[in-house]
Formats: sequence, structure tokens, C-alpha cells
Amino acid sequence: MKTTLKIIVLLFCINLTQAQEASSLIDTNYQFDGQKLEASSDTFIFARSFVDYYYGLMAKNTSQLNIAHAASSFSGWCVGDAHPENFGILLQNNSKILFSMNDMDDFGPCPLAYDFLRLLVTSRLYLPKINIEQIRNSYLIGLRKENFTAPLLIQTLASDSQKLGENIDPKKLDGNKFKRKNGMSEVSPAIYQIIASNLAAIFIQKGFVNGDLRVMDIISTSRIGGGSGGLLRYEVLCLKGNKDLIRLELKELSLPAIYPVATATIPSQSERMTKALQVEQGNTYSTYYNVFLVGEKTMLLRPKFAGNKGITLTNSSDQDNTEIISYEAFILGRIHAASAEASYTDVMKNLSPVDLESDVTNFTNFLNKKFNEIKRVIPVH
Repeated sequence: MKTTLKIIVLLFCINLTQAQEASSLIDTNYQFDGQKLEASSDTFIFARSFVDYYYGLMAKNTSQLNIAHAASSFSGWCVGDAHPENFGILLQNNSKILFSMNDMDDFGPCPLAYDFLRLLVTSRLYLPKINIEQIRNSYLIGLRKENFTAPLLIQTLASDSQKLGENIDPKKLDGNKFKRKNGMSEVSPAIYQIIASNLAAIFIQKGFVNGDLRVMDIISTSRIGGGSGGLLRYEVLCLKGNKDLIRLELKELSLPAIYPVATATIPSQSERMTKALQVEQGNTYSTYYNVFLVGEKTMLLRPKFAGNKGITLTNSSDQDNTEIISYEAFILGRIHAASAEASYTDVMKNLSPVDLESDVTNFTNFLNKKFNEIKRVIPVH
């Protein structure tokens, strides 16, 4: 019976009038992935898992949302999946560290305010009492390219990141190979050769002498939850020089979730990732980033250094998390400032606090109701 329900949910779009009782938003047609639903333990995870559903709702409800009335005409480069656990410390080519967006999958051209509203909505879902005005003020500081001191927890995270560097956790290794565990599977000789050949060419192009960086092991991995759930991934273990092991990841790229509200032609995957790196990390991003085909799938190559540390909200108190999210809003503002029109900052500053709060409440109420209705159809664990 449970298997039957999974299949039904996989194909069935729930469009219930009850979801609008606590919200004026109008639902949009959407097919929810059954595995992602099962992995969603609460509305925060649900909202994280279905990023394009959020943007579909934005496209459907521009007449219902104050922020759309005020700022939908201000387009720029959006990170796409702005939520509180999609930021972190990233090691750069110059051995320095950077706190920024750490997931580029959904980057693309869209109204910047929609990107910001997603951060507000997901933050409110995790912290129901979070002060939206505090987050907005931090965002404005970023838009104005002013300074903002990182909270102590992020400073500590940065310090830990520098100590770990490019190393790999030895617990993940079995000699010069990955330690096998659940969720991993071996790759075929053909796929191994495709990946190894592509990487060898890239390494030479990046200035590594032949043999300085060698592929030692490749495995296929899977992930169910989150916005990237269901996408193909490969883990690659490389030997740098004679002793340093480096972990890289290949991650399948798909249509970015901002597509329902895209304000320009979405670039090719290679162009899109290059632009994302420049906008989100500047010109010092790691040399290991690249994009290439594995079979018929376009995949992003990215480093998985031990020093690349993401934010996990469950590790901190509500007060600490509020400070972290405020800083993330500042970073998002800095990212948006690279492509925002000058007048966009004034528009976002002048948006009524009541109107902004109304939009966030409208969205969170709708998503909570939607998630609860879905749970009645299929048990969510």
C-alpha cells in the first residue's frame, strides 16, 4: 500500500483549496517527487527540496505579493536557492577563505527581490520568530557595499576552515581509495575512463604537469533530499604530487529553478557556472571548478575540501542562527550589488515593513498548509 502511495504522489499534483485558507496565494501545477517528499521532515526541508515550486508560486502570484509590485522590474543575477544552509566557507586559489553562497545549481537571471524573499521565507520557516526587518537591514548594507562584521560563529568556522585546508577526512579513506558505504556504487570502466580522461585534460590546461595530479578512485553517490536530490553525482579522489589526496565532486546540472521567472535567456551550463563563480566568489575561485559532459549529462566539477565548511543551523542557538542569517543576508546583498540597478536599493529600503512582513507570512502560511496536506496523502518521515 505504501509503495502505491509513493507512485501516486510522484505523478499527482495536490491542488487543494485548504492551502489558501491561511494565505491569499494561488497554487500552481506541480509534480512533486515522491522520494524528496519522504525525505522532507518539516516545511523548511520541503521548501528547500522544491526550489522551482517556490519560483512557480512567485510567477503565479505577482499580483498578490507586495514585493513583486515594488521590485519585479529589477532584474539581475540571482543565486536561485537562497536559504540559510546554502552558505558557507569556501577555500580560494590564493589560500584565503571566503564566506559566500556554496551551491550554484540554480543561479540565473531573475528579479533580485524574489531571490531575497526566498531567503526570508526559508529563514522564517526555520525560525518562526525571526525579525524580518533585521534581515532586510543587513541585506541593504550588502547592497550598499558597506562593511558588516561576521558573527563569532562564522569567524570560528573560518578559523576551522583554514586549519583543515584542502585535506580530506581520513575516515573517508581506505588507503588511496574511498571507503565504501551505503549510497555508493561502483562506476563502469567506460564512465571511469571518460571522467579520468576529461580530468587529465583539464589538469594540464590548468597548469599541472602530467602526473602531478592523478585520479586514484571514482565512485557514484546518491542523495535524496534537498534541491539537488535525485541528481547524479560522482566522487573523485586525486593524488596531488606524491602524498596529498584531494576530493572532487561531479554533480549533474539541470535547468535552474529560477526558470519560471527568468528575465533573460538562461545561458549554457558552462557559461552559467562561470558567471556564477565570478558573481558569487570573484576572480579567486578554486582552479578545480569546471564543467564537462559525462555521457549525455552536463556536470559541474567542484572541490570538496575539508576546509569548505557549510552552515548547519541545528548546531547553534536561535540567537546565534539569527546573527548567522543576518550575515547571510548581507552576503546576498553584496552578490546582488554586482548586477543591481542603483535605484533597486532605494526600492527595497522603502518597501513598507508591514508589506514585507505580509509577503513572508503569506508564503510561509501557504507552504506550511501545503506540506501538512501532502503529509495526509503520504507519510513523511
